[in-house]
Amino acid sequence: MLTKKIYLTVTVWVSIFLLSACASMTSDSTSGSTANTTESFSDLTSSVSGSSSDDGEETQKAEVLAFVKLNYNRVRSDIAIGEGEHLEALATLLAVDKAKHSQFYAMTKNNFNQLFNSSDTTAEDFVAHLYLELSQEKI
Repeated sequence: MLTKKIYLTVTVWVSIFLLSACASMTSDSTSGSTANTTESFSDLTSSVSGSSSDDGEETQKAEVLAFVKLNYNRVRSDIAIGEGEHLEALATLLAVDKAKHSQFYAMTKNNFNQLFNSSDTTAEDFVAHLYLELSQEKI
């Protein structure tokens, strides 16, 4: 169990490093590069996760939180306008079906004030609010 936690911690830190390289890309990057990055990120973390669905869910939440912490302002900006590369990457990390991405974008934009309920909202607060909103939606 301790080994699994160590692997998860190392994976999250490696992922943060990989995503920081992605975050420094220029604004003319295509959404294809975002999809490739999030797929690689998911492949990397899933290779060390356990076989139980609870472990998979825990790993997904760790990936989402790591991504949001690294890209908090960009995610917030994308949600405010209802589209963007970081919002697309977030939807991919959350395993939102590609056909429902626009519904996800609209939901996050419409619920902006619930997701970011104060100027002091942290990445952890946002992720908790996001999972709450997702549990209430049919996405």
